Amino acid sequence: MAHPTFAAELKTWRHNLRLSQSGACQRLGVPLRTLQEWEQGRRQPTHVHAIRQLMDQPPLPRRKRSAAKEEAR
Repeated sequence: MAHPTFAAELKTWRHNLRLSQSGACQRLGVPLRTLQEWEQGRRQPTHVHAIRQLMDQPPLPRRKRSAAKEEAR
């Protein structure tokens, strides 16, 4: 069985979490253009393992995300 490409894996992860590209960028800590390049298969992250670890983290509950935004202000 073939393994999915990183691009396909990234898109599936984002869609499963119902994240926009912008939301995925915030979660992964990368610029929008970088995420777009990864999703289109034009580039791969230098540290794929680290990105996969971030993708495996459970999303923050909504109320904690709101509190985190307030703290950042």
